[in-house]
Amino acid sequence: MVRSMDLENKLKNILKKSNIETELPEWSKFYNWNHHSPSQINLNDDLFCFKYFYLTEKERAKFKPNAKMVAGATIGQAVAQIFAKKIYNRNKKQFFKTEETKFDDS
Repeated sequence: MVRSMDLENKLKNILKKSNIETELPEWSKFYNWNHHSPSQINLNDDLFCFKYFYLTEKERAKFKPNAKMVAGATIGQAVAQIFAKKIYNRNKKQFFKTEETKFDDS
């Protein structure tokens, strides 16, 4: 499992290689919000803040996924299968080498 500090260091290295002299703003670190999706960006501010800053990840997981979420996850998994050396399985909460993974979530 990747620790938060490892992830932060990796992000800083990526930004440094990209000649970007910035990092995540303090508020995003406070809420542990380090990525987004098109669906999140298109939410009204009040609904977005409630879902992603107030609710826990466990509470959000209880929401029924929509077709865009399922399609995005499927495409992301397919792209990772092609390009990534390791893939994170959310259900098993661990990383696997690409050649050890399959397209199901079992």
